[in-house]
Amino acid sequence: MKKYLIDTNILIEFMHGNETIWRKIREIGIKNCFISGISLCELYFGAYYVKDTKYFAQEIERIIIIRK
Repeated sequence: MKKYLIDTNILIEFMHGNETIWRKIREIGIKNCFISGISLCELYFGAYYVKDTKYFAQEIERIIIIRK
């Protein structure tokens, strides 16, 4: 099976519950989706500048845990 590197924009849509993204990731299989260190840093950087920093940081952690 192919492996996919998910970029930051797709991760943000995933975090916002975009059903199309959810369906595609389920179809591909979460174990075949990967996140680069750069995308992870971009997510944390963005989370730092939103009103609810704690919530978005928890969402990022949830994505990381799903991957393990």
